[in-house]
Amino acid sequence: MATVDAVTPTQLFDPVDVDRQLEAGKVLPPAFYTDASIRRLEESLIFRHAWQMVCGELDVREPGQYVTTEIASVPVVVVRDKDRVLHAFVNICTHRANPIMDEAAGTCHHMRCGYHGWAFALDGRLTAVPKFAEGNLPPLETLGLRPLPIDTFAGIVFVALEPQETLGEQVGELAQLMTEAGYDFPFANPQSGLEPIAEHTGDYSVDANWKVVAENFAECYHCGPTHPGTFAAALEVGKPDWALTQDGKFGLAAGLPLRKSMKPKFEPRTAEYAGSPYGFAQFFVWPNALILTGCIGDHLMRLDPTGPRSTRLAYWGYKRPGLPEDEVDALYKLLMYDGGAEDKVIMEGVQRGLESGFYEAGPTMAGPEAVVSAFQRQVWEALAPGLR
Repeated sequence: MATVDAVTPTQLFDPVDVDRQLEAGKVLPPAFYTDASIRRLEESLIFRHAWQMVCGELDVREPGQYVTTEIASVPVVVVRDKDRVLHAFVNICTHRANPIMDEAAGTCHHMRCGYHGWAFALDGRLTAVPKFAEGNLPPLETLGLRPLPIDTFAGIVFVALEPQETLGEQVGELAQLMTEAGYDFPFANPQSGLEPIAEHTGDYSVDANWKVVAENFAECYHCGPTHPGTFAAALEVGKPDWALTQDGKFGLAAGLPLRKSMKPKFEPRTAEYAGSPYGFAQFFVWPNALILTGCIGDHLMRLDPTGPRSTRLAYWGYKRPGLPEDEVDALYKLLMYDGGAEDKVIMEGVQRGLESGFYEAGPTMAGPEAVVSAFQRQVWEALAPGLR
């Protein structure tokens, strides 16, 4: 008898049927959200190739500042060297595979492995090996850290393991859509005055596939029924403004105005300091990154798959000078804590439905859920070569 892991995706669905379902406005088959073989295929064809958000440039602005993360199960460190050049490396010692940098972020003069003490310069060169004379090692210059492609978009640092296109090609005209939405690109402006907020930075887990999370965050069709006392109480959720990229990979710019009852708390400073004419705006960067702005301040978020049925949401918050701190904090907690808790319940419920064995791919709403259809088509475009 075949085990679950032995099942191949094409035993679960016919790729031709997936084409037909998406063309007919239906969603992806449930197996895309539950099956381990699909998850492995996503890691290979999406997450190893796509540029991934790591941090804001301001987080690694000074020499020696570094940030660590994981991309498709590969440990990564981003660091700025003494010449102010930004680097990304596989965060694995070239000696015995121990992680070089253990902390999530910090400042250092060099990178030193805690296992045997091998030390690397901020540009990745191996510079010191205890008992080097006894080692019979190859030349030090052949044992430096493995570099990775690194680039920035909108003042945000992205890294890729095996990119098949430039970061600019991946994001397409998203920067133009962000500009049209009134975004002022504070992460790209050293004078913006953004400051990290420790209490608005962290991570949490959702027992749902990463695509369930991404699709939930992309549309606001659910905002009224799911969030009557949170998003719908603070924002005009009935007719969100949104636009999709027409080139590059899936990209979304969306905004929700403040409700009239909320405006006195932020005006007249909103237009000048919020970085957006919206009370809440978000920009989705393929495949799993969100840039949030408006009257909640500025935030970055990344959706990391941790299994076929689980996702880690990492988020970083930043204070924007000029906005009223108490009001911003209250709105942030209403939307991101309380509203986020409501979303978590819904997303985990959707995952259980997908796993029930009794759900057949249903239709999407052509207008309110067009963004979901566009996202799923992008997923299918990325995975189809491995399934045909």
